Amino acid sequence: MLNSTGKVLAAVVLIALPAALAQNVPASLQYSLRYLGPDKAFSRMTMDAAGNLFYLNSAPAGSAAPFRITKTDAAGNTLGTFDFGVSGPTAVHAFTADSAGNVLIAGSSTADDWPLVSPLQTTGGAFLMRIDNQLTKIIFSTRLGDTPSSAYAVAFDTDGNIYVTGTAGAALPVTPGVFQPAIPAGADVKTENGFVQKISADGSRIIFSTYYTGSESRPTFCLNGLPICIYPFTRPEEIAVDASGNMVIAGSTSDSVPVTPGAYMTIHPFSSNPVTFVAKIAPGGTKLIWGTLLPVSDISGIALDGSGNLVITGATTGTIPTTGNAIQASLPPAPKPSPEDADQAVSSGYAGYVMKLDAPAQRF
Repeated sequence: MLNSTGKVLAAVVLIALPAALAQNVPASLQYSLRYLGPDKAFSRMTMDAAGNLFYLNSAPAGSAAPFRITKTDAAGNTLGTFDFGVSGPTAVHAFTADSAGNVLIAGSSTADDWPLVSPLQTTGGAFLMRIDNQLTKIIFSTRLGDTPSSAYAVAFDTDGNIYVTGTAGAALPVTPGVFQPAIPAGADVKTENGFVQKISADGSRIIFSTYYTGSESRPTFCLNGLPICIYPFTRPEEIAVDASGNMVIAGSTSDSVPVTPGAYMTIHPFSSNPVTFVAKIAPGGTKLIWGTLLPVSDISGIALDGSGNLVITGATTGTIPTTGNAIQASLPPAPKPSPEDADQAVSSGYAGYVMKLDAPAQRF
């Protein structure tokens, strides 16, 4: 997926290199180092089908808007730029290109003057914006969800329809016939709830909208005598769509998200730490095909293969089950503290992982 590729590439090019070392980098990589030097506040990167790259950065000082998108060809030659946004608090979580090379941006903003073009909604904390492939104009820009809400990931089906997942409050606009049209009765209004929406390819209508959140009301935990409370949350941060329009979402939760009998992991420990979930939702959002928890700390990318198996990558701080032919079967040892931090506690081991979950979500 292009957005997953963008994340991987971002991890590579974000490494800060001294000038002397940069001189030894192959010429084919020099433009990336020059463009993403220490004076640039790099945020996101994606690629279109023609191999052109799009970078999302903070705009230079003096620009009329806080964000700048730059398009380059495969050799690093700048093809265009586009400044957008407002001065209010804004977070961009998803940045990808569609099949026509248009750029889609999703996230959250509390700014009252967020630019709206042919919007589906004029209110809500989340936003979705499409900019044309030449970076000359906003094709559409809309608010989504309610307040507060945030869009974390987007994906496309074979017809170009847009799938968005993220978090919302208790007033998410939903459509008839979806499998979870409301949050549990009695849930705290400050609980973060997951949602999934399908939007038409031209951005003109919401085809369906459903929650994916806790299946029962869980109490909010507040410290005695202190104005500090821990609210249950479900936060989908990844989405993939197969050829039939089934959606797989993944993220983290501290709530009782719906799981299905026979799934890989169905028991939530309800410890102080959140757990990771993965769920497959039928076309139209009409039913949950399967839902499972996973024994990992974080999911940062998902993809579906041709057989419906799910490939997952991320990071974990604990031991996870590995298969017999695993490249690395055990968690690496925790790093030793530096001399200046010798009196600090040693952190736990931390490692990336790759796993493939079968199509029924029952085994690796």
